[in-house]
Amino acid sequence: MDGAVGIVIMLVGVVVVIALITSASAREKKTKALTGWAERNGWRYQVERPELVGHFEGTPFTGRGNAEHALTGSHRGRKVLQYEYSYTTSSYNGQTTTTQRHVYTITAVETPAPTPVLEVKGRHFGHAILDLLGIHDFRLDDEAFDGTFRVATGDDDFARAVLTEDVRSWLVGHSGGRNPFRFTGDHVICWESIPMGQEPDLQPADFLADLLDRVPGEAWDRSRRA
Repeated sequence: MDGAVGIVIMLVGVVVVIALITSASAREKKTKALTGWAERNGWRYQVERPELVGHFEGTPFTGRGNAEHALTGSHRGRKVLQYEYSYTTSSYNGQTTTTQRHVYTITAVETPAPTPVLEVKGRHFGHAILDLLGIHDFRLDDEAFDGTFRVATGDDDFARAVLTEDVRSWLVGHSGGRNPFRFTGDHVICWESIPMGQEPDLQPADFLADLLDRVPGEAWDRSRRA
């Protein structure tokens, strides 16, 4: 029996070592690929950006974890940041502890002026209110839009200035429900529950650029006066 237990422990150890080697190899491969992409496209790549862990608030950020594989550069004349954010959680069922790693690709585009918080996400993303001080649900009395999206904001006037009839119509007709987005500070961000690939996915950056192209100038004037 002791011999069998020893073999099991040894096999588990081998599996763990193989998993660690495989993970290190995949990380090295991704780092090399993203470095090459950045050099070819005039962007900057950084393996780790720990200061980004607590930079943004709200979903999916927890204030802990890791911010890695960060790319910064210009896309369609706008400053773009894309990086991989991850953290782990553990649960115990009375017998075993299960650890889960949560991984997201974050895309942030700089806005013309700092803004209040405004979050828009598809209703299929869940109904928990954005857990930030002073943020509340907001409706625009637009049946098609309100039935498709959930809005949370800290400034109703800014929400109305951004979510014009044109913007609402575009969002409803856009298949980018995969892109919940949030204006926060001097960026508008969106996130997906997937890891970064060996090249950046610029579709979210295009989505945010298209959104900003549609926001009327008075929204930024309002922000500057606030």
